[in-house]
Amino acid sequence: DQELCHTVARKIGVDWTKLAGQLDATIDTDVINQEYLQCYEKAMSFLRTWHRKYPNSTVNRLLQALITIDRKDIAIELKEKSSQILLREPPRTFNGDNSGQLNKNKKSWQQYLLREIPQTSNGYYIERMAYITTIVDYLKIIDESEEGGHILVHGMAGCGKTVTISQSVRRSIKQHQCFSSVGAYWVKIGDINEDGLIIKLRSLYIKLTKIPYINQLPSTIEEIVACFEAYLE
Repeated sequence: DQELCHTVARKIGVDWTKLAGQLDATIDTDVINQEYLQCYEKAMSFLRTWHRKYPNSTVNRLLQALITIDRKDIAIELKEKSSQILLREPPRTFNGDNSGQLNKNKKSWQQYLLREIPQTSNGYYIERMAYITTIVDYLKIIDESEEGGHILVHGMAGCGKTVTISQSVRRSIKQHQCFSSVGAYWVKIGDINEDGLIIKLRSLYIKLTKIPYINQLPSTIEEIVACFEAYLE
């Protein structure tokens, strides 16, 4: 899970190489060292590679490795974070007398995933179903692809772009379970200067990576783009 990886990467520092040695010494850490500058980025790159190589790996395996390299501080936080995720994520099967509670949990989880998306009311807006269906289809492709993707929606002011995109994202999550790990993030850019853009992108970077310290954040657009690319690879 991405959240658990971030929990480890933001605190591990130079010990990421020790962790790599415990989890899988065959993964080439020299290549990662050359490709990234910050320990956070190096740790995230290794953890993503490890998780792709061992998709059935468990949190307990990671906990054991952290304890072995004497990073019990991270192990404790990781265990707490994994417990929180289990509590908030609804089970995937529904049966018996508890189906009502399970449906309630599923609805709450979907609301959490959609927490950033603007609310729209069908009573005041026209649903452009053809566009919504097309966008949802592309969102499903992006969600399933390891390389991600982009969708460009354009049109004159007031033609319904915001409503259509909002409804498309909601439908992709509620009906097709897209973006089920962290949800969707909505950033309104508008007509702003470079400093304003940096502030918005830094804010989004904090939300995505959970890095709490300002001195760890990129300070230029080029650095922010590089960090987003490293995070989203």
